[in-house]
Amino acid sequence: MLHHAVAMVVLTACVTGVIMMAAVNSPFGERNPLFIAEKTRGVVFLLHGLAGLCSITMIMVHVYFVIRPDKR
Repeated sequence: MLHHAVAMVVLTACVTGVIMMAAVNSPFGERNPLFIAEKTRGVVFLLHGLAGLCSITMIMVHVYFVIRPDKR
């Protein structure tokens, strides 16, 4: 279950990151500020931030359960 959750969080971060890249000039394309509406832009930023926080938390949990001994 954890691996599926990590996959969904990383996918969310990637998709929202690509959407956010449309609003800035980059080597991959020209700036298009009208790609998404102003109201939707806030939701995209929120999802991207939450995905980043969740990915760090899930990585910490994964490392904790790897290091933790099975029987104390």
